[in-house]
Amino acid sequence: ISDLHTDWDTNMEFLRSLPIGPFKKDVLLVSGDVSHDTEVFVGTMRILLDRFGYVFFVPGNHDVYVSHADANADDRSSCSLAKQRWLLSTCAHLGVWTHPVRFLNEHLVIVPLQAWYHAEFDEEPEVLSSSWPKSIARRNSRMALLGDEISCHWPDSLGKDPAKRNYALAKLLDAYNDYTSIPDTSACRDDPHVRPVSFEEALMAREQGDQVISMSHFLPHHALLPEKRFLFFPQLAKSSVSLFLKNRVARLRPLLHLF
Repeated sequence: ISDLHTDWDTNMEFLRSLPIGPFKKDVLLVSGDVSHDTEVFVGTMRILLDRFGYVFFVPGNHDVYVSHADANADDRSSCSLAKQRWLLSTCAHLGVWTHPVRFLNEHLVIVPLQAWYHAEFDEEPEVLSSSWPKSIARRNSRMALLGDEISCHWPDSLGKDPAKRNYALAKLLDAYNDYTSIPDTSACRDDPHVRPVSFEEALMAREQGDQVISMSHFLPHHALLPEKRFLFFPQLAKSSVSLFLKNRVARLRPLLHLF
C-alpha cells in the first residue's frame, strides 16, 4: 500500500479498525507518504506492527517534510535529509524493515529501494499552454511542485537550483541502497529463517533461484505515469520518476515492483 496519509483522521481510523490476528502471518509493504508528523508516523507504524507479521517501509516525499519551526527545535527535523535518517533509524528501533530481507523458507527476498525524483527523466514534450486558460496554466505551474519546494529543506551542499539539487539528491539516496551495514532491529530476532541482506546479497539470492519483490515510493519507469495530456498537473512528470531507480530495478529484475 502507499500514501496512507494518516494525518487525516479517516485514514487513521480505518487502520485502527483492522482486526488484530488475521494478518499476523502476512507481510505488509508500505511504499511511503505515511505522515510528515513524527508522532503520527510512529503511531501508524505501531498500529501496523500490531496487525501484520512483518512491515516494510520506504520514505516518500511527504514523510520528509519539515517546517521552519521544526528545523529550529529538533535535530531530527533540522533538514529533510536528517528527517530521512530519523525515519530509517526509528523504523529499525520499532522493528519495521527499510532494508532488504530474505525469507529463507519462502525463497523470497523483499527489497525496499530509497529514491528521489529528478526532471531529467521527463523527455515528453510539454503540454501547450494554449490548451489551458492562462490563469489555470499559471496555477498548475506553481502548484505542481510547490509542496515539496516549501516543505522540504535540504542541505546547501546539494545545491540551490531545484533541478540540480533533485538530481544530486536522487543520486545520493540511490547510493544509500548500497549501504552494506545491516541495522539492529527486533523484526527477525525470533525467526532464524528471516535474514537481513545487502542489495548485492539480494542479487545473489535471485541468481540462486529466490523470487524478488522490490518497492519504492517513486516510479522506476516513465511508462507507469499517464501522458501529460491526461494529468491535471502535467509537471508531475518532473517529480515522479528516477533514472537511478530505473537502473537499479533493471539490475534487480524483480518478479514484482510495487510503488
